[in-house]
Amino acid sequence: EFRRSMSETLNAAVTYRHAERDGYHWYSIDPANGFPFVRYDSLPLLTGIYPATMLNRTRDSVKLTGDWAATSALSLNFSLEGGKDNYDGPGDGRLHDTGFQLYNVDAALALSEKWKMTGYASWGKQTLNMQQAVGYAADLEQVNTALGVGFAGTLMAGVEVGGDLSYVEDKNSYNLGMTTGAAVANLPDTSYRATLLKLFGKVAIDKKSDLRFDLIQQWAKYNDWTWESDGVPFAYSDNTTVTMQPTQNVTYFGVRYSYRFR
Repeated sequence: EFRRSMSETLNAAVTYRHAERDGYHWYSIDPANGFPFVRYDSLPLLTGIYPATMLNRTRDSVKLTGDWAATSALSLNFSLEGGKDNYDGPGDGRLHDTGFQLYNVDAALALSEKWKMTGYASWGKQTLNMQQAVGYAADLEQVNTALGVGFAGTLMAGVEVGGDLSYVEDKNSYNLGMTTGAAVANLPDTSYRATLLKLFGKVAIDKKSDLRFDLIQQWAKYNDWTWESDGVPFAYSDNTTVTMQPTQNVTYFGVRYSYRFR
């Protein structure tokens, strides 16, 4: 890790991580020789599927962080990180590698002594590459996006108000192939999107007690074929079906009284 003050208002750091894990102490059975227990790395021609927790893994990642006091009222914090895990096993039927990218920025702005604003934005991607020994090969991808802005301040002595507005989106992609070269279609994407609005007000009754009001509204939308596909609901083996409402809205209103013993 390397840290440095770039200027009176800017600080930054770079971190590199490397890790290795050996999983060769796991044992399997050898059906060709009467099912005896053998160490799995002694059978390089095995065609089974090996659990990722028992595979040799090499991990590398790099992270850049920084904070910048742009003005006396505005400050920014950011981070960028990326990495990859490589897995090694005796056969092709296993998890091959995973990767990730993360980008994030946070901001704080003091509008006055009584009012301030905050905001953030983040984006991330995770990938996973795996396959059967003879069969499907899956290249999976998950992308996350999040945005938010908030404010808080004092209207008058003893009265505080504030609020936050945030948005999150989670999208999964399923890219499939066959080790035999046969044609196969990708699975449909799945997604989750939600917008969340929070408002609050706080009134001081006296030096020991106060009253707080909270209003929360959420708008969420699901698009997930694992629960329902083309109008056909998911069914268990006993024909019990499970359906999901694609659009879900929630409203919450709360009142809280606080008393402090001193």
